[in-house]
Amino acid sequence: MNKTPSSHIEPNQKLRNLEQEKAQAEHRSQRLQNRERYLTEGARKKRTHHLCNMGGAIEALCPQIAALNKSDFYRVMERIFALSEVQHILLDMTLEDDEDDVENIRFAFADENQIAHDPRILPSFEQS
Repeated sequence: MNKTPSSHIEPNQKLRNLEQEKAQAEHRSQRLQNRERYLTEGARKKRTHHLCNMGGAIEALCPQIAALNKSDFYRVMERIFALSEVQHILLDMTLEDDEDDVENIRFAFADENQIAHDPRILPSFEQS
C-alpha cells in the first residue's frame, strides 16, 4: 500500500528537480549575459584600436598635427575633407571596397560643392 508507482515522483524529488532546473536556467542566463558583455566590449576595443591606428597614421604623415588642440584639429580635418579631390579619392577607394553601397556613398558626397565652398568652414584657413 505504501508503494508508489514508478511513474509517480515524490513531491520532495519534484521540488529538487525544479530547483535544479531553475539553477541551470539562471546559469545559462548568466553565461549569455557574460557572452553579450564580452562581444560588446570586444567591439568597443576593436573600434578604439582602429581609431588609435588612424590617429597614429595622421600624426605620422603630419607630425605638426600633434600640437593642435581638438578644435583646431577638427577645423583642419573639415577643411581637408571638404576638398573635392579628397572626396573623389575617398569615393573611389570606398567603391573599390564595397560595390554594394554605391548609392549610400554617392548620397554621402552629394553636397560636395556646397561643403567645399562654405565660408563657415575654417574661415581662418582661407585659400590663397
